[in-house]
Amino acid sequence: MRLNGLHWLFAIFLILLVLTIPAVSAKTAAEWYSEGLKYGSQGKYTQEIEAYDQALALDPGYVKALYNKGRALDDLNKLDAAISTYQQVLAIDPDHADALYNLAYDFNEQGRYQEALATYEKVIQIQPDAHDAWSNKGYSLYFLGRYQEAVEAADKALALKPGYQEAQQVKSRAQAKINSNPGTSALNTVSTRSAVGTSQLRTNAITASPATTRAAPLVAAPILSVIIGGLWVSTRKKAFFQ
Repeated sequence: MRLNGLHWLFAIFLILLVLTIPAVSAKTAAEWYSEGLKYGSQGKYTQEIEAYDQALALDPGYVKALYNKGRALDDLNKLDAAISTYQQVLAIDPDHADALYNLAYDFNEQGRYQEALATYEKVIQIQPDAHDAWSNKGYSLYFLGRYQEAVEAADKALALKPGYQEAQQVKSRAQAKINSNPGTSALNTVSTRSAVGTSQLRTNAITASPATTRAAPLVAAPILSVIIGGLWVSTRKKAFFQ
């Protein structure tokens, strides 16, 4: 059937309409990153990681996406994967203090106290006034049997933040070990490791150690992301001693 003039005009109109519709563009790395932040603020950590992976596929050097992926893996208690991710961050930015702090935290969580100690010392080199890093360094020293050094690290944390409960408890535990073995060198006495649970949701009992939080997630510059980041604070905590 041949088209008449009206049909031709309608066909041309449809062609012009299609040509004027903007093409749907793929998401950028920054857009995937923002989507990951939204999932994280909702506690949807698997989707959060998937969004960051999309961002990293487009920009493998996207440090903020890589770091926040580590935070999400921590929230899923996938510590080996989180450690690997933080190490990737540090391969790009060796002075990333938050990645170092969370890496040390995870080393402590796995009972890898010597590695945790060395990593906290790197944090302190970058941020000498990081009271929480000094306190957690004391925790690592405690489980390495280096009680006097643990007390000194806790004292440093308390000098930076007087009354800091976490440091006070580390100091109290280490001092008790020293008092119970006054003739024993703190440098060559290795304590028997207490049973440390893997749950990050336990609250502190009377006999528990200080609770600590990981370094906060990074957010993008736009105000919406800042608001999301401000609301998104990890409440996961660790009982150091039992």
